Amino acid sequence: MLRPDLQHLRNRLAHLDPQIPLLEAERTTICKTVSAVIYLVLDLPSEVTSEIFLRCLPDAPSVPSSLTAPLLLLKICKRWRDIALRTPALWASFAVHSGSGRAFGIMGSDHLPKWLQRAGAAPLNLRLTYQGHGSPSFPDGFFQIFDHASQWRRVHLAVPFGCFSQPRVQEALRGTFTSLEELSLNPRPPITSMGWRYISDTPLTLFAKAPKLRVVSLISLPLSSVVLPWEQLTGLTAYGLDLEEALSVLQLCPILAHYRLAQVGRVSRRTPSLSPLPPLPHLKTLHLDEYSSDHLLRYLTLPGLTTLSLPPNADDASSYFSRLSPTGLRKLHLREEKNPRGVLRDGLQFFHALSDIELAVFPNDASNIMHLISASPATSHLQSMCMNVKVDRDSFFDGCSLDYTTLLHALALLKTKSLRSCHITCALPDLFKLREHFDDCSYGDPDADAEWSRCEKRYMSGIRPNASHMKQFFELRNEGFSIFVGSTKEVWI
Repeated sequence: MLRPDLQHLRNRLAHLDPQIPLLEAERTTICKTVSAVIYLVLDLPSEVTSEIFLRCLPDAPSVPSSLTAPLLLLKICKRWRDIALRTPALWASFAVHSGSGRAFGIMGSDHLPKWLQRAGAAPLNLRLTYQGHGSPSFPDGFFQIFDHASQWRRVHLAVPFGCFSQPRVQEALRGTFTSLEELSLNPRPPITSMGWRYISDTPLTLFAKAPKLRVVSLISLPLSSVVLPWEQLTGLTAYGLDLEEALSVLQLCPILAHYRLAQVGRVSRRTPSLSPLPPLPHLKTLHLDEYSSDHLLRYLTLPGLTTLSLPPNADDASSYFSRLSPTGLRKLHLREEKNPRGVLRDGLQFFHALSDIELAVFPNDASNIMHLISASPATSHLQSMCMNVKVDRDSFFDGCSLDYTTLLHALALLKTKSLRSCHITCALPDLFKLREHFDDCSYGDPDADAEWSRCEKRYMSGIRPNASHMKQFFELRNEGFSIFVGSTKEVWI
């Protein structure tokens, strides 16, 4: 065995030894650079990180979940946990569903005090739901939240109204809503009656003194059952009012700017004696969600209206248009119309400054409606259009399709005017229910599965744009035109 050249190895070590500290220093510098890039978010100021965390909250108050903020943020790292715990607003939005078996999500109701402690003095956004279960009072957990009523900002209460009449509740809540801005009341009926009513004979007055209250939702709740500071409200959503109540509330709310109604039209014997209201100059937005709501139109004069959303088959709409400013209305929404061309045509003839049109149509109507819109002089100021394509059972089995050639031609013409965005969504039908109907009609047919597959493929190929249409849509979008085309489950463009 040859003896190694020891002197050569010693010389090599002498050459490498001085380089080792330099290489280690370079390695440390590179690692810091890489870490700064990968973990840049950890170097953000705490205030910025807190603001980012707030944007991670669910849109509406929800029961706590380890899969969503704020609990999810506690598990990422120590720094994020510390920031989350020092951000009271993160803990100020939550829901409690008492009686559901998961009243406070993955946490029991005994965690409410800790949650409220973390919220500190932050304004609270709450959604409280209670089924009743035959009890004439709220569960004890609710009273922990009632103790913080002075912090309530936005609150949705889906609870039996009988609970509010209890002395303990009255004592806990009376005169404490100094921060309340939005209130939603839904008087859920009790699951078992136990001899008590879910709407009390005595009007609820707890919310009568709420100096900041501006927006209210009343769900299946008569006006006579609640006393509110009507004169200061600017937004109201109401479900289940009769026609007299729907008109009366407009007189109670002189500065109301946004009014949404559904399920209106329980007409009483007093209806023939109703008279049109004086002009309501403050009302800017009127949403009518149900077909009977348009009875209201004949009694209203709204010179300042900018947004009108009409229910299906709004028979009075055309005559109502003449009582609106032809240059004032900016947004016109027609929903769930099987044939909206009549109302739409009248609207386009009367309103000269529309900037936003939203429609719900069936596939066979879409191209004709787009042609009507693009050819109308009234759409010279149109900037945004949304078309929701609906499909019923007949449309599915008949293989209805969208005429994308006409749609594209209309969009190109509107783009030369003022249109800047178009949103087309095809609502996919409930295939499970359609299949049940199909199986009932084809019971015993050995070719049923093959025929169903053909129907499904024919429908999907009819509502999807082909390659040529896709190319034309992309060309429009590449020119700075915002376009969305897709279904309720897929994005095509």
